Amino acid sequence: MTRSRDTSLLMTGAQEFSGVKNFNATTLTDASSIAWDLSANQVTSVTITDSRTFADPSNKVDGAVYMVTVIQDGTGGHTASWNSVFKFAGGTAPVISVAANAKDTFVFISDGTNMNEVGRSQNIS
Repeated sequence: MTRSRDTSLLMTGAQEFSGVKNFNATTLTDASSIAWDLSANQVTSVTITDSRTFADPSNKVDGAVYMVTVIQDGTGGHTASWNSVFKFAGGTAPVISVAANAKDTFVFISDGTNMNEVGRSQNIS
């Protein structure tokens, strides 16, 4: 007799977890238009070597939280612009830190369509 095994996981209601839970940090590929596949890069970073644009991320999930750290290369002085799906506090996209090796971290929650900023830390050192 062969048994079928149900490999789905059904959770209802609030779930409580103990101990540390983390997402493995990944690295995005630097390009003139930075692609961000959220299904594989929930917590990620990218080192930029020129001025860049963050494209509309793929695979947004309503209610999911995403984080990206933007790192200047050893030269610095580069800018970042953001696709219109990125929504920032006050309606204005931030100016990233431009010093060599500067790090800025941005945290977003998605509504399935947009990436709504919920936090940022700039010029982390």
